[in-house]
Amino acid sequence: MLSPEFWRSFTENQFERSPLVLKQPFSTPLATTAEVFQGLVNASEQYRAGIRLPPLRFYIGQAWQQAEIGNYLLEAADGSLACYAERISRKLQGRRFGLIVNEYQSYNPEIWFRIRNFLRGLYAVVGIPPNQSDTTIFLGNYERTPFGLHKDPLSVFTFVIEGQKRIVAWPDEVFHDRPEMHDSLDYEQFLGRATVLEAAAGDLIYWPSSHWHIAESTGELSLSLTVGIDFGFYSPIHIFSSVVRMLQNRLLSSGTVDAQPLDYENRHQSADRLHGIIERAAQALSDVSREAELEQTLRVAWMNHVTSFGFDGVPPPLPPIRLNDQDAVRVDSNFPLMWLTDDDDEIICSANGHAFSITAHPNIAKLFEELNKGDAHLVKRLVREYAGTKRVADVEYQLSRKEIRALLEKLCSLRAIHRQLSKNGS
Repeated sequence: MLSPEFWRSFTENQFERSPLVLKQPFSTPLATTAEVFQGLVNASEQYRAGIRLPPLRFYIGQAWQQAEIGNYLLEAADGSLACYAERISRKLQGRRFGLIVNEYQSYNPEIWFRIRNFLRGLYAVVGIPPNQSDTTIFLGNYERTPFGLHKDPLSVFTFVIEGQKRIVAWPDEVFHDRPEMHDSLDYEQFLGRATVLEAAAGDLIYWPSSHWHIAESTGELSLSLTVGIDFGFYSPIHIFSSVVRMLQNRLLSSGTVDAQPLDYENRHQSADRLHGIIERAAQALSDVSREAELEQTLRVAWMNHVTSFGFDGVPPPLPPIRLNDQDAVRVDSNFPLMWLTDDDDEIICSANGHAFSITAHPNIAKLFEELNKGDAHLVKRLVREYAGTKRVADVEYQLSRKEIRALLEKLCSLRAIHRQLSKNGS
């Protein structure tokens, strides 16, 4: 955590204005090399198992390796990052390499939680960004960023985990009228207008979305984690992807359309022949726009955006977790549960970017409100106090102790509530 005073000063002076390096700003580092290593092993194992979105990128020199990438990824048997680097260097006969892993937060929940804590102070001042954020691991001894000089639409924080990191950055006006400089390695003539950001393990680098940049090697293995935040003020397209899915489902339910032959003799008639397809698409769009489900879908998407802290890709749920009566559970009040009631007498809850529904018993909202205060509660008491039958108007709602326990276990698997084990250690 950085202090509120720091964030107020930062947003007034550096945020989206100028780059800077913070030397050892934390009493303990964001993550250790060993912790990052384990997350990279998780990412590598998922890649080998066929889960390849987002893709992992491996570079040999400036060349992007696109075949047999699994041979260049980490293995649990490596034991450490240093041993992995040594193995890969032998395999490459000393050639320089780089590994880039996007959406790293989905492979390492604990580090994601720390990043959210880091960002809380910033978001308290500027608000949560409407667009997606991402964490990326850069690992390697590459001479320069493998894909060259570039500019992202992101405000970037880079945590140096191991080794040295050197970022060379330029304000947009230097290359604004030079599109040929994108992905270039020929930038030496512009170094006089650059800001050079030098950082060691434990340091933090920041540069605004307006800045072009490239990393340069310091001659040793370097490991860094970047947090890229999109503060653009355009529409959050990822949220509207849920509307696209609704439209696709509507079109699929209306049946298939045969491909139409193209009549080269009468090409002007092709538009008429496609009219049926266009008409169905227009009708589907019209139908979706009038459905009450549309607004609800967007609300749920926004809840997931907020509870994921704006991150693209969140850790998957844990396997089912069984809670005992004497276990204590608590919610981190800095990252509370969110919920809304829909028209089908259900409550939709969102926790850490995952939404699920439950019967809209009046006690559910009361339970969420109590949990969000951040106090620890015995499972036994919550189950006893919030189960029961309630009547609202002409509707009777029943909520069993079993359902309350299942709800708490669901929240535990989503890492939304934290468990303190009972004395029997179960």
